[in-house]
Amino acid sequence: MLKFLLGIVVAVVVVVTAGFCYVRFGFVDARADLPVDWLESKIAMPALDAAVDRRAPETHNPIQPTDANLVAGMKIYQSNCAGCHGDIQHSHAEFGDGFYPRAPQFVEDAPDMPENQNLYIIQHGIRLSGMPAWKKTLSEQETWQVTGFLSHMDKLSPQVSADWKKAADMVGVSSAPDASTSEQAQELLNAASQATPCGRRDAAVIGLLLGCGPRRSETVKLRLDQLQLRESHWVIVDMVGKGGRLRTIPMPAWCKGLIDAWVRETGVTEGKVFRRVSKTGTRQGEGVTTDVVWYAVKRYAKRIGIYHLAPHDLRRTCARLCLEAGGELEQIQLLLGHASVQTTERYIGCRQNLREAVNDRFRISPSNRMFTESTAVA
Repeated sequence: MLKFLLGIVVAVVVVVTAGFCYVRFGFVDARADLPVDWLESKIAMPALDAAVDRRAPETHNPIQPTDANLVAGMKIYQSNCAGCHGDIQHSHAEFGDGFYPRAPQFVEDAPDMPENQNLYIIQHGIRLSGMPAWKKTLSEQETWQVTGFLSHMDKLSPQVSADWKKAADMVGVSSAPDASTSEQAQELLNAASQATPCGRRDAAVIGLLLGCGPRRSETVKLRLDQLQLRESHWVIVDMVGKGGRLRTIPMPAWCKGLIDAWVRETGVTEGKVFRRVSKTGTRQGEGVTTDVVWYAVKRYAKRIGIYHLAPHDLRRTCARLCLEAGGELEQIQLLLGHASVQTTERYIGCRQNLREAVNDRFRISPSNRMFTESTAVA
């Protein structure tokens, strides 16, 4: 009996050791474009279903499946999910085939999981699959709206289907960010309430992104001593960008005013400008991370009905608004810290304007004598 038990222990040790060596020494093929093997389909997928079934809380969707709520869920799905899972105009998203395991195509095969399980997956994601956790990006109401849309995807009313077709037709029509006009930028800035320390900080962050066009990493590293007066104008000095390039960024007065309101209220006197704020509204000593900037932009963009705006889009918005206001391309290049003006041209999508051609702006008029001589020669 003892030898039998010893044999079992040795067998288990051998199997575990072999499995460890197989994984540790690179025998596992990590390519995402491989077919899903039988072992994963027979073991991993059922294990995932069992894990979700075990952990998803027993709850019911509080959002009624009215056309208005389904359209709201559709817009969230179209902005964030359709690229991987398909939409009414593109039932199979080829991009989803690049994941391992493959992203499910919901138009071809509507999700049949209970709504509480769909909600759980949307909120928490699935590790090692490419499915992100949306809990910090979408509110609970928005998550329930997209959950309800998934549950009714194969039985939408004609009106909701028509609205979905319109939304899907707009994919790829324009690459400009949704805050590309001054009115939209103003609306985004106004969405950040300055009634709380967190709101004042977020308003200052969004104002900086819109007014000065820094990158996220540059924003969180900004120090108070970098704000200086040069030639009677507030600027950010010694901003370190890509490739270690230093630049000086002029700062609009309204942008400086937002930062002043934040530091005056919270008592920041040195070091990093933007600090963490506790749930009780107390300013902390640590600086914010790039994630704080990301979620601030996403949060206030959603308040004005924009679901796919990122901080880098506001950098592009800054460049576009500068150009539309008559700014010179070379000055915009210096503002953004691009290595070449060609990069800036590609960045803001410069297009030749034939209706208002630039060479029509200066006036050189040939004399009447030139026309007379030309007629005589002819």
